[in-house]
Amino acid sequence: MYDPDELDEEQRERQLRKKLNEMYLIEFHFLVDSCFRRRFKEFCKKMERVAKHHRFHLEFDIPYRDLGFHGVPNREMVLIQPTVRCLVNLTETPFFLVELDRVPNQSGQF
Repeated sequence: MYDPDELDEEQRERQLRKKLNEMYLIEFHFLVDSCFRRRFKEFCKKMERVAKHHRFHLEFDIPYRDLGFHGVPNREMVLIQPTVRCLVNLTETPFFLVELDRVPNQSGQF
């Protein structure tokens, strides 16, 4: 018949294999993400240099994800994220971008 100790050992092996796979995936995603960020920053700097060489002003900005909030700029709920000069949503189409200069300041009007 079935040996309970053997079944327990197989269960432990499956759990260990699952845990190791999860740890590998987390580490893999971290490495890919950090590599992508580094390469994207390099790309942005190269593009800024090329634009400067051709007498254009080009500046890249990264949204502050932790300051994002949900809103409905078009037809569906999306994550809107602030940058230094804009509010943006670049994940759903149609994309949303509004300059902060065009956003009315509501502080003190309550």
